[in-house]
Amino acid sequence: MVRVAAAPQPIESMTDRQLARRQALLSAVMQLAAERGVDNVQMKLVAEASGVALGTTYRYFASKEHLLASALVDWHSRLADRVLTEPDPPCNFDERVDRLVDFLHRGIRGFQRYPSYADLLLFVSGSRDPFANEALNRMSGRNNRVLRFYMGSEISDDAFETLSFVVGSIWQNSILSWRSGRHPLPDAYRLCETGVRLACSALLVPVETAE
Repeated sequence: MVRVAAAPQPIESMTDRQLARRQALLSAVMQLAAERGVDNVQMKLVAEASGVALGTTYRYFASKEHLLASALVDWHSRLADRVLTEPDPPCNFDERVDRLVDFLHRGIRGFQRYPSYADLLLFVSGSRDPFANEALNRMSGRNNRVLRFYMGSEISDDAFETLSFVVGSIWQNSILSWRSGRHPLPDAYRLCETGVRLACSALLVPVETAE
């Protein structure tokens, strides 16, 4: 019989004290991943490093995969949130694409600085854990907000859905191909930029051309 993990407590219902404990767990994950490697991160170790009881840890995160995915999303969301507070992007189509490429490159640089976080991405990207996938969907949602911010609201829903999938796939595969040793880091940057520019050109009509 397959054991189904109990649903963790929703973030929205947590008190400030519970949110602080949850954040301590997420911070401990990133530290342990950097020190020991992702494969050696265990729920018990995270609980001990954060000072949170193991039983409490399972109330917030249903599994190791859920915890690792949530830590990755928490770290990545800071980059996206900074973008969403920037001044409005220019109206020029090429400049909008330039800003999008810069955002994606900043994401790669973050993984370059912290390679163990790229290992987290490798570990959780193939997860079948429903709570881990829910966390990763939140990361995709933030990336979609950034994409809308840069590309504008005039894009059709169908074009946006396709562009989101293609851009996300290019960005993630650029990171994974570098971290797995299939491509050197400069190639990861180049392939990401080239792929995203081609996708934008193919799926979007520049505003000045449409007019």
